[in-house]
Amino acid sequence: MIRLPRQSKDILLKHLTGAFPDDALAVLGLGGIHVERVLPTELPIIEVRQGFTDVVLELHDHHILHLEFQSKSEAMLDRFLVYDAYLYVK
Repeated sequence: MIRLPRQSKDILLKHLTGAFPDDALAVLGLGGIHVERVLPTELPIIEVRQGFTDVVLELHDHHILHLEFQSKSEAMLDRFLVYDAYLYVK
């Protein structure tokens, strides 16, 4: 008896969707969408060197407010997105 991985259907659907993206979307009820290209699904490991934010507050309505103080201007603030993703997960 062949033993299939637990997620064998996920693996099969991933490969079929990658090979035939327009047809796969049509099967899902999303016909008429043209896929330009299939993008890589492997995500790089994100390394955060500074493991803490400046201020994180929980507000009375249970929303989270994240504040970062900058002493100098930065063109790219991608690390704030990483902080917020970690806060969301936590």
